[in-house]
Amino acid sequence: MDPITASTFGRRFRGEVVLPGDAGYDAARAVYNVRADLRPAVVARCRGAADVATALRVAADRGLELAVRGGGRHVAGYGSVDGGLVIDLGPADGVHVDPRAGVIRFGPGARNRDLLVEAEPHGLAPVTGVVGHVGAAGLTLGGGIGWLSPRHGFASDNVIALDLISIDGERLRVSADHEPELFWAMRGAGANFGVVTSFEVAAHPVRRTVLGGDLVFAGDKGPDVLRRLRELALTCSTDLYFFALYGLAEPLPGIPAQLHGRLVLTVFAAHLGEPGQAAAELRELRTDPQPDADLIRETGYVDLHLDQDEIYPEIRQYWAAEHVPLSDAAIDVIHDVALAIEDHSVIDLYPWSGAMCAERPGDGAFACRDSGWDVATLAQWTDPARDDAQLAWAERISSGLRATGEVATGVYPNMVSRLGEERLREYFGAARWARLEALKRRFDPANRLHRNANVPPPAA
Repeated sequence: MDPITASTFGRRFRGEVVLPGDAGYDAARAVYNVRADLRPAVVARCRGAADVATALRVAADRGLELAVRGGGRHVAGYGSVDGGLVIDLGPADGVHVDPRAGVIRFGPGARNRDLLVEAEPHGLAPVTGVVGHVGAAGLTLGGGIGWLSPRHGFASDNVIALDLISIDGERLRVSADHEPELFWAMRGAGANFGVVTSFEVAAHPVRRTVLGGDLVFAGDKGPDVLRRLRELALTCSTDLYFFALYGLAEPLPGIPAQLHGRLVLTVFAAHLGEPGQAAAELRELRTDPQPDADLIRETGYVDLHLDQDEIYPEIRQYWAAEHVPLSDAAIDVIHDVALAIEDHSVIDLYPWSGAMCAERPGDGAFACRDSGWDVATLAQWTDPARDDAQLAWAERISSGLRATGEVATGVYPNMVSRLGEERLREYFGAARWARLEALKRRFDPANRLHRNANVPPPAA
């Protein structure tokens, strides 16, 4: 068989074909996690649905393993593959806002920030993640936690319709009225069943300017702060959302010099309601104990997301997580692991509250609805010689929290590096898993779409 070249994709392919040896090859193969140093045989940078169908055909004809990349941000490195074909959807990043219908349509290459910036002039926003440069496609198909989640649930809960190309090249329109069972599966396990080429999601009214920012506490205050947050998460309004992060303080404006390089617990908070209520509820975060740095201010809703971009650098990564009720025993485990933080590593703690915990008719396959907190160790470092030490540190959170006997069944898949079938079965549960297997048998019986939080087809 002839070597793969750009002409292999035909004259109608509108995107870019990048091959080993091309000037842009290293950039085209790169994903967020630098540890995933993979060398695909070809990267097909697709501009639309027709390009995706062509790339799928080429992969099938050549027997190439597939990887599908939206933003390329999943820490497991799903967006690349050794010796295979990468369908890179980055060029398909268009965003259209229909303010009258309250709908945003976007391509699979769009980032959270793209959706937010386009929706802002209309006084609208979708449910996105809290980080601006994360790809909206993978985040949405796997769940998606953001500032609007207490009001409106996860990003996957807000999907109205999807256009996708099946593994055999068929174009499908998927919604509550068209292929409803597949629509259910796509909202929580969507990377398994086809390549999404367009999303339609709900847009919600939001103030362009809100009260939000950071509260920074010296590390030794961490356990007391977490106990305070645990109580507030149960009583605060759905206009308020916050999450916490253990890490080493950077020498940034507003951070006292005595904290630089030391362990701190930072609380990121935003209130989306009217200013008087916002000030009153945020005041509850500032007492018992008091922060060492108070960076809460009036800020743009979009800026809340852009401010997070530098916390998650594109370096070596390994993430582990559990979902827990944040008992005193769990707080002790978390703080103990935090005391060993090095390099750029952090521990993220996200509370599930409001609409995030509500199960409603018509929800998708997303399964992590237990009230509690998602606790994730994000090992982030630069020296390959430290790989083993950093992985061992990250996994301490799972072993320690599981030893408390309080972890929920399953864990939020978007925040985990290592997800085997056993853990995914635990996450989805038997009933959901059976439905997903049946759909996998129908839409991808050879499991060609397997570089994801994978649901393999059932054994014959």
